[in-house]
Amino acid sequence: MTEEGEQMRTSERVRALACVLVAACGGWMGAPLSAQDVVPPASGADAKASLARAAGLVEAMKGVKGPERLDGMRKAAEAYDQVAQSFASDAPTVARARFEAGECWRRAGEFEAAARAYGQALDGEPGRYEQRAAFERAGVLRRLDRFDEALAGYRRAAALEPEGVRAHEARVWIAKVLESQGELADAMAAFRAAVDAAVGARRTVEACDELAKALLRRGDLEGAAAALERADTAAAPVLEAG
Repeated sequence: MTEEGEQMRTSERVRALACVLVAACGGWMGAPLSAQDVVPPASGADAKASLARAAGLVEAMKGVKGPERLDGMRKAAEAYDQVAQSFASDAPTVARARFEAGECWRRAGEFEAAARAYGQALDGEPGRYEQRAAFERAGVLRRLDRFDEALAGYRRAAALEPEGVRAHEARVWIAKVLESQGELADAMAAFRAAVDAAVGARRTVEACDELAKALLRRGDLEGAAAALERADTAAAPVLEAG
Protein backbone atom coordinates (compact mmCIF):
# COMPACT_ATOMS: atom_id res chain seq x y z
CA MET A 1 0.00 0.00 0.00
CA THR A 2 1.32 3.48 -0.82
CA GLU A 3 2.04 6.04 1.85
CA GLU A 4 -0.94 8.11 0.61
CA GLY A 5 -3.26 5.09 0.83
CA GLU A 6 -2.05 4.30 4.33
CA GLN A 7 -2.76 7.88 5.41
CA MET A 8 -6.31 7.72 4.00
CA ARG A 9 -6.94 4.43 5.76
CA THR A 10 -5.64 5.83 9.03
CA SER A 11 -7.81 8.92 8.63
CA GLU A 12 -10.93 6.80 8.08
CA ARG A 13 -10.14 4.74 11.17
CA VAL A 14 -9.71 7.90 13.23
CA ARG A 15 -13.07 9.28 12.03
CA ALA A 16 -14.80 5.98 12.81
CA LEU A 17 -13.24 5.88 16.28
CA ALA A 18 -14.31 9.46 16.90
CA CYS A 19 -17.94 8.58 16.07
CA VAL A 20 -17.84 5.68 18.53
CA LEU A 21 -16.34 7.86 21.27
CA VAL A 22 -18.88 10.62 20.71
CA ALA A 23 -21.77 8.14 20.92
CA ALA A 24 -20.35 6.47 24.03
CA CYS A 25 -19.74 9.74 25.83
CA GLY A 26 -23.13 11.26 25.00
CA GLY A 27 -21.96 13.71 22.35
CA TRP A 28 -19.57 16.61 22.54
CA MET A 29 -22.17 18.78 24.24
CA GLY A 30 -23.35 16.10 26.69
CA ALA A 31 -26.54 15.11 24.82
CA PRO A 32 -26.97 11.35 24.15
CA LEU A 33 -26.79 10.40 20.50
CA SER A 34 -29.19 8.05 18.81
CA ALA A 35 -28.69 5.82 15.79
CA GLN A 36 -30.31 8.54 13.68
CA ASP A 37 -27.52 10.94 14.65
CA VAL A 38 -24.80 8.82 13.04
CA VAL A 39 -26.77 6.97 10.38
CA PRO A 40 -28.11 8.95 7.38
CA PRO A 41 -31.92 9.16 7.14
CA ALA A 42 -33.45 6.18 5.33
CA SER A 43 -35.16 6.65 2.01
CA GLY A 44 -38.65 5.71 0.87
CA ALA A 45 -37.13 2.79 -1.03
CA ASP A 46 -35.56 1.59 2.23
CA ALA A 47 -38.95 1.75 3.94
CA LYS A 48 -40.60 -0.30 1.21
CA ALA A 49 -37.83 -2.86 1.33
CA SER A 50 -38.10 -3.15 5.11
CA LEU A 51 -41.87 -3.59 4.94
CA ALA A 52 -41.40 -6.20 2.23
CA ARG A 53 -38.94 -8.15 4.38
CA ALA A 54 -41.39 -8.18 7.28
CA ALA A 55 -44.20 -9.25 4.95
CA GLY A 56 -41.96 -12.07 3.76
CA LEU A 57 -41.84 -13.43 7.30
CA VAL A 58 -45.63 -13.54 7.33
CA GLU A 59 -45.74 -15.17 3.90
CA ALA A 60 -43.34 -17.86 5.12
CA MET A 61 -45.89 -18.92 7.73
CA LYS A 62 -48.53 -19.94 5.19
CA GLY A 63 -49.40 -23.56 5.83
CA VAL A 64 -47.38 -23.64 9.04
CA LYS A 65 -49.28 -24.61 12.18
CA GLY A 66 -48.82 -24.93 15.90
CA PRO A 67 -46.04 -23.37 17.98
CA GLU A 68 -43.85 -22.80 14.94
CA ARG A 69 -46.51 -20.57 13.39
CA LEU A 70 -47.05 -18.62 16.60
CA ASP A 71 -43.30 -18.07 16.93
CA GLY A 72 -43.08 -17.00 13.28
CA MET A 73 -45.86 -14.49 13.75
CA ARG A 74 -44.13 -13.06 16.80
CA LYS A 75 -40.95 -12.59 14.80
CA ALA A 76 -42.90 -10.91 11.99
CA ALA A 77 -44.59 -8.60 14.52
CA GLU A 78 -41.21 -7.68 15.97
CA ALA A 79 -39.92 -6.98 12.46
CA TYR A 80 -42.81 -4.61 11.78
CA ASP A 81 -42.26 -2.93 15.14
CA GLN A 82 -38.63 -2.38 14.16
CA VAL A 83 -39.69 -0.86 10.84
CA ALA A 84 -41.91 1.60 12.71
CA GLN A 85 -39.03 2.58 14.98
CA SER A 86 -36.51 2.87 12.14
CA PHE A 87 -38.76 5.12 10.02
CA ALA A 88 -40.33 7.09 12.85
CA SER A 89 -40.49 10.30 10.78
CA ASP A 90 -42.37 8.58 7.93
CA ALA A 91 -46.00 8.65 9.12
CA PRO A 92 -47.50 6.41 6.39
CA THR A 93 -44.80 3.78 6.89
CA VAL A 94 -45.23 3.88 10.66
CA ALA A 95 -49.02 3.53 10.40
CA ARG A 96 -48.75 0.56 8.07
CA ALA A 97 -46.03 -1.10 10.14
CA ARG A 98 -48.00 -0.65 13.37
CA PHE A 99 -51.19 -2.00 11.82
CA GLU A 100 -49.42 -5.02 10.33
CA ALA A 101 -47.67 -5.60 13.65
CA GLY A 102 -51.09 -5.66 15.28
CA GLU A 103 -52.26 -8.26 12.77
CA CYS A 104 -49.24 -10.45 13.50
CA TRP A 105 -49.52 -10.09 17.28
CA ARG A 106 -53.20 -11.01 17.02
CA ARG A 107 -52.42 -14.12 14.98
CA ALA A 108 -49.79 -15.04 17.53
CA GLY A 109 -52.39 -14.82 20.30
CA GLU A 110 -50.61 -11.85 21.90
CA PHE A 111 -53.70 -9.73 22.38
CA GLU A 112 -52.23 -7.06 24.66
CA ALA A 113 -49.45 -6.40 22.16
CA ALA A 114 -51.97 -6.43 19.32
CA ALA A 115 -54.21 -3.88 21.04
CA ARG A 116 -51.21 -1.64 21.62
CA ALA A 117 -50.05 -1.86 18.00
CA TYR A 118 -53.52 -1.19 16.59
CA GLY A 119 -53.81 1.78 18.92
CA GLN A 120 -50.50 3.14 17.67
CA ALA A 121 -51.75 2.81 14.09
CA LEU A 122 -54.82 4.84 15.07
CA ASP A 123 -52.74 7.50 16.79
CA GLY A 124 -50.18 7.76 13.99
CA GLU A 125 -52.38 8.19 10.93
CA PRO A 126 -56.05 7.63 11.79
CA GLY A 127 -57.47 8.54 8.39
CA ARG A 128 -55.72 5.68 6.63
CA TYR A 129 -56.24 2.81 9.06
CA GLU A 130 -58.89 4.20 11.38
CA GLN A 131 -61.76 1.83 10.65
CA ARG A 132 -59.65 -1.29 10.22
CA ALA A 133 -57.53 -0.63 13.29
CA ALA A 134 -60.52 0.38 15.42
CA PHE A 135 -62.40 -2.79 14.43
CA GLU A 136 -59.49 -5.17 14.98
CA ARG A 137 -58.48 -3.47 18.22
CA ALA A 138 -62.04 -3.85 19.48
CA GLY A 139 -61.85 -7.55 18.71
CA VAL A 140 -58.71 -8.16 20.75
CA LEU A 141 -60.02 -5.97 23.58
CA ARG A 142 -63.15 -8.12 23.64
CA ARG A 143 -60.98 -11.23 23.96
CA LEU A 144 -59.23 -9.54 26.87
CA ASP A 145 -62.64 -8.96 28.54
CA ARG A 146 -62.18 -5.19 28.25
CA PHE A 147 -65.74 -4.83 27.06
CA ASP A 148 -66.29 -1.09 27.50
CA GLU A 149 -63.22 -0.34 25.40
CA ALA A 150 -64.29 -2.94 22.86
CA LEU A 151 -67.70 -1.33 22.52
CA ALA A 152 -66.12 2.08 22.01
CA GLY A 153 -63.94 0.62 19.26
CA TYR A 154 -66.81 -1.11 17.51
CA ARG A 155 -68.87 2.07 17.65
CA ARG A 156 -66.01 4.03 16.14
CA ALA A 157 -65.67 1.47 13.35
CA ALA A 158 -69.43 1.43 12.73
CA ALA A 159 -69.56 5.20 12.33
CA LEU A 160 -66.95 5.15 9.54
CA GLU A 161 -68.09 4.15 6.07
CA PRO A 162 -71.42 3.02 7.58
CA GLU A 163 -72.53 1.18 4.44
CA GLY A 164 -69.37 -0.94 4.30
CA VAL A 165 -68.98 -4.53 5.42
CA ARG A 166 -66.71 -3.70 8.36
CA ALA A 167 -69.25 -1.25 9.75
CA HIS A 168 -71.92 -3.94 9.37
CA GLU A 169 -69.81 -6.44 11.29
CA ALA A 170 -69.10 -3.83 13.96
CA ARG A 171 -72.82 -3.19 14.48
CA VAL A 172 -73.46 -6.91 14.97
CA TRP A 173 -70.62 -7.14 17.46
CA ILE A 174 -71.96 -4.17 19.41
CA ALA A 175 -75.18 -6.11 19.91
CA LYS A 176 -73.35 -9.32 20.84
CA VAL A 177 -71.14 -7.61 23.39
CA LEU A 178 -74.07 -5.82 24.98
CA GLU A 179 -75.93 -9.12 25.22
CA SER A 180 -72.93 -10.86 26.77
CA GLN A 181 -72.84 -8.16 29.44
CA GLY A 182 -76.50 -8.64 30.32
CA GLU A 183 -77.62 -5.34 28.81
CA LEU A 184 -80.48 -7.09 27.06
CA ALA A 185 -82.69 -4.15 26.14
CA ASP A 186 -79.77 -2.28 24.60
CA ALA A 187 -78.60 -5.47 22.91
CA MET A 188 -81.96 -6.09 21.25
CA ALA A 189 -82.08 -2.50 20.07
CA ALA A 190 -78.59 -2.92 18.65
CA PHE A 191 -79.51 -6.15 16.84
CA ARG A 192 -82.51 -4.41 15.27
CA ALA A 193 -80.36 -1.41 14.33
CA ALA A 194 -77.93 -3.79 12.62
CA VAL A 195 -80.80 -5.24 10.59
CA ASP A 196 -82.13 -1.83 9.62
CA ALA A 197 -78.70 -0.53 8.61
CA ALA A 198 -77.69 -3.63 6.64
CA VAL A 199 -77.01 -2.99 2.95
CA GLY A 200 -77.72 -5.80 0.53
CA ALA A 201 -79.36 -9.19 0.86
CA ARG A 202 -76.44 -11.05 2.37
CA ARG A 203 -75.83 -8.62 5.22
CA THR A 204 -79.56 -8.33 5.88
CA VAL A 205 -79.83 -12.10 6.14
CA GLU A 206 -76.83 -12.23 8.49
CA ALA A 207 -78.23 -9.51 10.73
CA CYS A 208 -81.69 -11.07 10.77
CA ASP A 209 -80.18 -14.42 11.67
CA GLU A 210 -78.34 -12.89 14.63
CA LEU A 211 -81.51 -11.10 15.72
CA ALA A 212 -83.53 -14.32 15.47
CA LYS A 213 -81.01 -16.24 17.58
CA ALA A 214 -81.02 -13.49 20.22
CA LEU A 215 -84.82 -13.54 20.32
CA LEU A 216 -84.82 -17.32 20.68
CA ARG A 217 -82.44 -17.04 23.62
CA ARG A 218 -85.04 -14.82 25.25
CA GLY A 219 -87.86 -17.23 24.42
CA ASP A 220 -89.50 -14.92 21.90
CA LEU A 221 -90.49 -17.46 19.26
CA GLU A 222 -92.83 -15.10 17.46
CA GLY A 223 -90.21 -12.39 17.19
CA ALA A 224 -87.61 -14.89 15.96
CA ALA A 225 -90.02 -16.12 13.30
CA ALA A 226 -90.61 -12.55 12.14
CA ALA A 227 -86.87 -11.95 11.90
CA LEU A 228 -86.39 -15.09 9.83
CA GLU A 229 -89.27 -14.10 7.58
CA ARG A 230 -87.58 -10.76 6.97
CA ALA A 231 -84.39 -12.66 6.09
CA ASP A 232 -86.32 -14.81 3.60
CA THR A 233 -87.83 -11.70 2.01
CA ALA A 234 -84.39 -10.12 1.63
CA ALA A 235 -82.91 -13.29 0.13
CA ALA A 236 -85.78 -14.02 -2.28
CA PRO A 237 -84.69 -11.75 -5.17
CA VAL A 238 -81.17 -13.16 -5.05
CA LEU A 239 -82.41 -16.75 -5.02
CA GLU A 240 -84.78 -16.08 -7.89
CA ALA A 241 -82.03 -14.41 -9.94
CA GLY A 242 -79.60 -17.21 -9.25
